[in-house]
Amino acid sequence: MSHPAFTHYHTLFYRDGVKSVPENILELVAHPLTLAVWLMDDGNKNRDVLFLSTESFTVPEQDRLRSCLWERFGIPSTLNFHSHSNGQDLYRIRLSRDGSKKAAELTAPYVLPSLSYKFSAIPL
Repeated sequence: MSHPAFTHYHTLFYRDGVKSVPENILELVAHPLTLAVWLMDDGNKNRDVLFLSTESFTVPEQDRLRSCLWERFGIPSTLNFHSHSNGQDLYRIRLSRDGSKKAAELTAPYVLPSLSYKFSAIPL
């Protein structure tokens, strides 16, 4: 099911039917609420660090996302090898321990109780 209110965002994030990171991502990820939604949707944790499932994006697009995390929120991250599929290495964004803590603190007011398990091992 879709709603016309989301057509604008579909146009921004899909080019010729391919999911992509828009050039103006820094403008779009402008508030901790946006980061909270992103982490609740595409985030996961391993012990005390958070990951963003960004495997569907190219490495340059992931670098753009990482720059956005740093410039907007001061969250350091790296690319982390995740898997190998169809002859390609797939990477995801790994927030540093300090970055994971900062992300958890920034997003705490917005995280739905049913998704708080994604942040449960992150020391605040």
